[in-house]
Amino acid sequence: MVGMKKVLATILIVGFMLSLISSPPLVVSAEIRPYVYEPTVPDTAFAIIALYKMGDYDKVLEGCEWLMAIRTPFDSWGYAYGEDHEAKYTAMAIMALIRGGEHSKRPLQRRYQQRRLLAHIQAEG
Repeated sequence: MVGMKKVLATILIVGFMLSLISSPPLVVSAEIRPYVYEPTVPDTAFAIIALYKMGDYDKVLEGCEWLMAIRTPFDSWGYAYGEDHEAKYTAMAIMALIRGGEHSKRPLQRRYQQRRLLAHIQAEG
């Protein structure tokens, strides 16, 4: 009985090895790409509102600038950049833009003016 188990195990191992040798080589291709987070309009809109409530106006401005940069040619928004515009995502973006500039208009305008001035100085020098 023990001898029979050894013979069976040997046959299975040899058969497995022969199948590996006789089969064509397995070609595996993998593309290595870094993960890049691509924010959506709802993510950005809710983040702007939360950051506004926390008083982080620099980040609010960045979020508002991002929303303005990803709008469609029809001045509306889709779920993400390059997607068709929909009313629900346009409403979210506008809500965030209004909230972002509601009571913090002066800090936002001041920060925006500082950035424009800095960009102008860097372009000249």
